[in-house]
Amino acid sequence: MLFSKEEYLCLIKEKLSPYEIFVLPEKTDEKTLSQALILLIQTAKKLMSLSDSDKENRKAQELKLISRAKMILISSFGMDEKQAHKYIEQRAMQSRKTKTAVSEIIIKLYGN
Repeated sequence: MLFSKEEYLCLIKEKLSPYEIFVLPEKTDEKTLSQALILLIQTAKKLMSLSDSDKENRKAQELKLISRAKMILISSFGMDEKQAHKYIEQRAMQSRKTKTAVSEIIIKLYGN
């Protein structure tokens, strides 16, 4: 939230609107300020909940990818789950990549 002098209000709103910054006149009454704060808090809560669900979705996708790579290692090379997990972890450390990146490579090379 940003407060601006009345004469610059329109110009500042135009410049900052893409960044979703609330711009209010410097002399804002208490009721308008209260409503703006409530809206700002509600928006922040929604954004936080979206980012949490995005993180959860991303983590779920990573786990699916790693599990698929493990299944390929198990079926193609006769490893058990522990061996497949250890293999992916070791390759990730050796290549300085994430387990997800190593899993993607395994799927590309050996997947159906």
